[in-house]
Amino acid sequence: MASGAEWPVDTQAVSFVGSACVVQGADDFDLDDLNLVRHQFPGRRVTLDGDVITVWPTPLQVGRGEQHPYALNAAEVGHRKNRQREVSFLRTGR
Repeated sequence: MASGAEWPVDTQAVSFVGSACVVQGADDFDLDDLNLVRHQFPGRRVTLDGDVITVWPTPLQVGRGEQHPYALNAAEVGHRKNRQREVSFLRTGR
């Protein structure tokens, strides 16, 4: 993102979580607002959902032959599958 960023007129809040950015508006944003934010984050995925514009985090760069740090291997997947719990629902009154 370039310094001196410009935000859509109806912007109420801009927050950052890692490399992600969330722009919250007072009202629904339009395509001009979306394009304004996209222009400030070239090469990034930027989406519009009503009064929220999201600049998605950049994917982690993983070298060839390396496992993504959050990827599960087959043994972990099987282990987690076996750890599923039975869920019961309780009825209340009536």
